[in-house]
Amino acid sequence: MALQAVDTEPIRLSGETATVTTTTRLALPPNVTAPNVDTVKVTIRIQPVTETRTFSAGFQLAGDEPGFTYDLSTSRVLVTLFGGVNDLDAAGNDPLLATVDVSALEPGVHSVSVTPVVPPGLTLVDTSPPTITVRVTAVAPSASAPASEPPGSAGASPGASPSASP
Repeated sequence: MALQAVDTEPIRLSGETATVTTTTRLALPPNVTAPNVDTVKVTIRIQPVTETRTFSAGFQLAGDEPGFTYDLSTSRVLVTLFGGVNDLDAAGNDPLLATVDVSALEPGVHSVSVTPVVPPGLTLVDTSPPTITVRVTAVAPSASAPASEPPGSAGASPGASPSASP
């Protein structure tokens, strides 16, 4: 009977995350020899465990201008990401954000696309909802702003009278 397969000495893979190529010795059964073969080159392909997860993401506005308020129809979106388990675990450690570009929006109601900020190593699968409603309102100048004082009256209090210096 011919030998069909041969094991190798154990190969340590602890901490490896990508393909590994190494040289190792054969682990031959008793009374079996391999003439002219001391070692073999072995390639081991390691593929990360992947999955899909859904996270809640808050918003960051891009292009917001002073003098306007921006009211969003919701405060969060659901972002579904695909990738390696380690990358997904890391993504869950920090708050996720989605960008809402409000640049050049005039006062009124607008439907605006949501653009999630996708952490490195992950792929965006879905955003729900993909668009939100943004109400842009011009803010009136504040009526409580102090009026400018006439020249020469800086620091004078009402009803104060000038006093003569000796």
